[in-house]
Amino acid sequence: MINIIKNPDESTWLHARERNINSTEVASLFGISKFMTPFELWHIKNGNIDDPFKSNVRVEAGKRLERVIGDWILEKLELKGGPFNCYIEDRDKRIGSTFDFEIPDMDALLEVKNVDYLVFRDEWHSEGDIIVDAPLHIEMQVQHQMLLSGKKKCLIGILVGGNTPLYLWRDADPKVHEAIVEAVAKFWESKTPPPPDYEADWSAINSLFARSEEGLSIEATDEIEELSVEYAQARVEEKAAALKKKVARAKMLELIGDAERVYSPTVSISAREIREKEVQTYTRKAYRGFSLKVKEAK
Repeated sequence: MINIIKNPDESTWLHARERNINSTEVASLFGISKFMTPFELWHIKNGNIDDPFKSNVRVEAGKRLERVIGDWILEKLELKGGPFNCYIEDRDKRIGSTFDFEIPDMDALLEVKNVDYLVFRDEWHSEGDIIVDAPLHIEMQVQHQMLLSGKKKCLIGILVGGNTPLYLWRDADPKVHEAIVEAVAKFWESKTPPPPDYEADWSAINSLFARSEEGLSIEATDEIEELSVEYAQARVEEKAAALKKKVARAKMLELIGDAERVYSPTVSISAREIREKEVQTYTRKAYRGFSLKVKEAK
């Protein structure tokens, strides 16, 4: 059953996001998300850890620039369109999405991105001013949006480095849509989380195990002892590296003196003074204290 929520306020939108796999999340089901792992997504949707989606400076900048970029792209291509202010969800498939713009005359969507130049250089595939491919997580996002909206085309419009508008068209791909529906169904049916990728999921695991039972003690297993030694050795190496970094910085400051910038064909250093400033206090979330000692073998 398709449910359309027009002009949702933030509370309604966030609540709808909780019960669905959204277009910005679907890439994680395929292991191609930049922002979320399958392990993290499973625990978020099962209420075990908080959704990290928050408004921040980058998000706010994107919202403010969205209309400007969209209008610029539409004008560049001589198209008529406007904001598509709704949240669409398929209650049966448990997928949902918001949208940036729609182009009614072409029965198409317009997805807008504000892209840093270095990100564009490293993550987008282009030939001159022509975009060939978007990053995979964005390709999956727009397919998810076309699946929900029923639109057959989506225009991806981007502003690179604040001054270069570029675009590419994408057609709806039924095979990708089938893969999305299948992956989402398996996700909601799963009673156990995917295995964690410890390098990517350490923060999620810290959140998952943020609390302890007062007074509870257990005996260390062989694996815990092995990891304890590994942790202790890493800590020693970390301290040595941190000291080496501080010494190198001190030596450079001594040589730099009062200069704010240092440059050469291979080196660029900024050493501008950050003046004293009062900062507001904040509420610290609960977390696990962690200390470890390894006894010397006798």
